[in-house]
Amino acid sequence: MEALVLSLHDWVRWILLAAGVLSAVITGLTWIRHAAANALDKALSGAFIGLLDLQWLLGVALFLMQLGDPGLATRAFHGGAMTVAALSAHLVRARARGAPDEEAAPHYVVSALLPLLIIALALRLWYA
Repeated sequence: MEALVLSLHDWVRWILLAAGVLSAVITGLTWIRHAAANALDKALSGAFIGLLDLQWLLGVALFLMQLGDPGLATRAFHGGAMTVAALSAHLVRARARGAPDEEAAPHYVVSALLPLLIIALALRLWYA
């Protein structure tokens, strides 16, 4: 079972990163055009955050499956960074949903870029 969850965690990572970049680019173009956020912007943002949540849940499942593992403490940093990334995405997206469509595009861009930046910094620190 652990191997299956690990495999899913690995695959979802790449889909998540692609969805985050796609969401940031498409909503960024909406922002640059000074256009109102549209259904595509909202759907891409929702898909990215949904994948981020799925990845987080898979990570929690792996963490629980590996309790008692000697290297578990070092992997807790990864989990903490992903938790911060997911929370930041949800907080910024909540601001986007509360804003008028004409003002929401920048929030959708940040709801994709901020978690990607947190993940990139965490990876940089992890592999430093």
